[in-house]
Amino acid sequence: MPAFDPAWRVVVYRGESAFLRTERTTHLREAMERHHGGLDVFTFDGQSCAAADVLDECRSFGLMSSHKLVLLDNAPDLVKDDNRALFERYCAAPSDGATLVMRGQTWRPGNLDKLIEACGVFVECDRPDPPKAAAWAIARADKRYNATVTQDAARILTTLLDADLGRMDTELAKLAAAGSGPDGRATITPDLVRQFVDDERTEDFWVIQAEFLTPDPEAVLRNLRYLLDVAREPTVRVQWALNDLARKVHAATRIRAQGGNVRAAGRSIGVWGSALETIASIADRASVEAAAELFLACVHADRLSKRGGDPELLLQTLAVRFARFAANPADVQGAGAR
Repeated sequence: MPAFDPAWRVVVYRGESAFLRTERTTHLREAMERHHGGLDVFTFDGQSCAAADVLDECRSFGLMSSHKLVLLDNAPDLVKDDNRALFERYCAAPSDGATLVMRGQTWRPGNLDKLIEACGVFVECDRPDPPKAAAWAIARADKRYNATVTQDAARILTTLLDADLGRMDTELAKLAAAGSGPDGRATITPDLVRQFVDDERTEDFWVIQAEFLTPDPEAVLRNLRYLLDVAREPTVRVQWALNDLARKVHAATRIRAQGGNVRAAGRSIGVWGSALETIASIADRASVEAAAELFLACVHADRLSKRGGDPELLLQTLAVRFARFAANPADVQGAGAR
């Protein structure tokens, strides 16, 4: 986001993230209020208003403040066809007493763009990639919710919510309240995220995970291809699901090896319902060493994919490994995604 410039007369927020469009508009409004000492704000919807109404508001004098902020939502629905020429004429000589802010998921490029760039700015509001979304979550929680988010928790939250900043912000507020300590400062851990974030989404992850505990390599590979090609699941989401599944299996085998009751300890490892019974039955037959090697293979594949490895090929290798593990969970195959 570029630094605020009082000379801006037209600002376009374009991109799929409604949260970013709203958040950046709020920052702009606050900066304008500080600069102008007050502000009149008018909001229009491009799906229902007339272009003349918007532009007349920009050109008319404010009654309460010296400067106006005129917001046009769903701008692409209005700034098109014959209306586009009206906006071109306005942007060629914009009013000094108003800043026109146009917002939308998309934007149709054309001659209007150069006119806007001469008197204002375009600001991209696309959904960030997962690493940037995770970094955003850490910074947002610290600044807004007095909470510390661990790196792993931020990564899990980002994957669960597909880097949707609006949903992430809502969940961060909930997690900060749930994880608040005696001093009022919250710590958001992976376990807290798994416990509180979006039960429906968590169930979706179990559906993804459960199919990989089938002792049939061909069936597991068909499931993987369905997830990637038909369901269009991102490879990072499937990789996370496998990492999490291997972690749960390893934790369950350790509990079993120490004489504990896996079914009674399901909540402590983030498993319940039908998922708990499936993993408990695997743990009854698995060796801790084999489960540990499976988990290490997932970590190794995850690391390779982040260093430029082919994520689909790595997932295929892991899928076969999971099937072999499900068929013989006591067999140690050796570390690595081979």
